Order: sequence, then C-alpha cells, then structure tokens
Amino acid sequence: MGDVVKKPLISVIVPVYKVEKYLQKCIDSILNQTYENLEIILVDDGSPDNCPQICDEYARRDGRVRVIHKQNGGISDARNAGLKVFCGEYLMFVDSDDWIESNYIEAMFAVATRHDLDLVISGVTYIYENEDRKKECAPVGNDMAELVSNSLMGYACNKIYKRSIVKREFENTIREDMLFNLGVFADNRDIKYGTINNCGYNYLQRASSCLHSSIPKKKEQILECLRRVHEVLELTYFEGDVREAVFNHIAYVLMADSFAIIIDNCRNVAENMDYIRTVFSSLPKGVLKSSYANNKLYRATYLAYKTKLIWLYIIYLHIVRGKGK
Repeated sequence: MGDVVKKPLISVIVPVYKVEKYLQKCIDSILNQTYENLEIILVDDGSPDNCPQICDEYARRDGRVRVIHKQNGGISDARNAGLKVFCGEYLMFVDSDDWIESNYIEAMFAVATRHDLDLVISGVTYIYENEDRKKECAPVGNDMAELVSNSLMGYACNKIYKRSIVKREFENTIREDMLFNLGVFADNRDIKYGTINNCGYNYLQRASSCLHSSIPKKKEQILECLRRVHEVLELTYFEGDVREAVFNHIAYVLMADSFAIIIDNCRNVAENMDYIRTVFSSLPKGVLKSSYANNKLYRATYLAYKTKLIWLYIIYLHIVRGKGK
C-alpha cells in the first residue's frame, strides 16, 4: 500500500477573555472536528477568571492545543499574538463564546482545495442567548456587494485563509474584522475567493460580548475608522457598486455606534452638528439608495444633515429618547 497523504495543517486562533461559561463548548467543538490535522492556538488575553486554567488543561489533554498567556490588550492584540506563531498552511479564527459544527472545517477546506481558492467565506448562524431563536445567514453566490451588505465580510471567524494571503495584523480599532478583510484584498489584488452555503459557524449573540458592549465608543475612533476604510478601499480592486456597498455598510455600522454618542450628549448641540457633518460628508452620494436607508434612525440622521436641521434632530433625540440628562 502507498503512503497516506497527510492533509495540510490548519491553524485555528481563539482569543480568550472572560468567557469561562462558554469556553469549553467552543474548544470541544474545534477538537471534535472531522478534519483532525489542526493547530489550536488559545490566546489567554489576561483573563481574570478561570479561562487560563481551562486553556492549560486542554493543552495537557491534547497535543494539538497551544496556549499563549499575555497581558490584556484587546481582541486585536490577542489575535495578533496568534498570527505571530501559527504554523498552518491555512488559517481560521473562532471567537471563544462561539462554536462550530463538527464538519465545518472539513467543508471549508474542501471548497478551498477543490477550486484552488485563497479565501472561502461561509454563512453564519446567529444564536440569541436566553432566547429560543436562531437565524441563519448564508451567502448567495460570490457577489461581493451582497457579502458586504449582509455582513458576512465583516467577520474574521467565518472564513478560511490561505497562509500566503495573510500579510498584515489586526488594527486596534473598532470594526477591526472588516478592516482586516479589506486589507487582505488590498494586499492580494489577484486573490481568488469563493463562498460555501454552510452556516456551521454558530455566532452567539450576547449582551455582554465585546461587540455588544455598552462601553461608549469615542468619536475619534469612528472618524479614524472611516478614514482607514477610505485608505484601504483605494488599494483594493473593488469598484462601482461593490465599493459603494462596502462603504455604505461601514457607514451604517459606524452610525449605529454614533447614535449612542449623540443621544448621550444631546445638550452639546454644536459639537454634535460638527460631528454629524464630518461623518456624512464622507458618505457616497447613493447612500440613501442602499438597503440601510430602511433604518429609520439612520435615514432621519442623514435627512437632518442634508436639510441643515440637525439642531431640531438633536432636540428630538433629547426629548423623545429622554437621554439628555
């Protein structure tokens, strides 16, 4: 009998911070994959609970598990620590409160190798904590504008990357996943990507997660992210509708971040007027034609900007929302 060809090593980076309630389910889901040639890098980002001990115990039990202990630096810093040491021919990310179905990695790898792709994008199943519901979001073909509009390009975790295309680290900013993915396209103009109609990545929606944190984001961070998106888009091959879809999506999620800031700071009308002008002056002309125009608060903010009636809009937020204290 001939020698059995060994499958390529796939590295899975898992940033870990204050998730002891969820961590074992996450790690078990990776260890129990039908694709077994894995390197699982658990990055303990200075977690103050029992996560460091849980990580070390898994490393003792399974030789595929590596643990990095570091001072707390945030999710981007934790992922970057993993990027510095991973050895796989392919790379994936899993957040430590999420989990993946048992054939997820094998399905992603199969599509990547069958079609000689550098990047494969899967769907996502949103699991709502403390609610008896979930929602699947699967890609429809390879249309990049669609992938951006339904947020599937906004995550690092629903993808498998060929090692050769990962040439940068995550930025320590808001919406770091989208910027990382845009950067991959900026660094690899001839990139070959595809999708898989698989929603085997289970994305837990919980109020205390990093993404849904109530910690207020600073206006400077939002404006800096807008600036970086402009810069990265200029380096990619995205054009026309795709470029507008990318920017519309970024503008939408950043405006969602902005609403909380504006509402909590209703009394400072002049400052809010300047801020809204700065944000919306960066938006493409067709922003109201996008699907995000269906968001009433987004549309109202844009119309307030266009009609120069921002002061009335801020008064509305102050009175109706009752947040101006």
